[in-house]
Amino acid sequence: MLIVDSDVLLVERQLRGGRLACPSCRAALAPWGHGRAREIRGDLGARLFLRPRRTRCSGCGVTHVLLAEVFWPRWADTAEVIGAGLEIAALGMGHRQVAAALGLAEGTVRG
Repeated sequence: MLIVDSDVLLVERQLRGGRLACPSCRAALAPWGHGRAREIRGDLGARLFLRPRRTRCSGCGVTHVLLAEVFWPRWADTAEVIGAGLEIAALGMGHRQVAAALGLAEGTVRG
């Protein structure tokens, strides 16, 4: 997984221009299709649909998924939602209050 800019067109230009490097061997990454589509919860209940870009290293052959900086790997919420939850929890509120404030299930926030 490689964290990249949120601007999809910029990242695609960088990828096709050979300006994105493999985190392992530093060789150029090349386009390699897309990952499966995912639904991500955004701020104020927004539902975002993400289909992450996949790449393959021209040097070592390893594949990588490009993930925009506003998303967290393996989480169904944007960084903005997670950050808001952490701020509320830092005020001393429990997971039930955090879940109510964010409009999420208690089990999601507790985990």
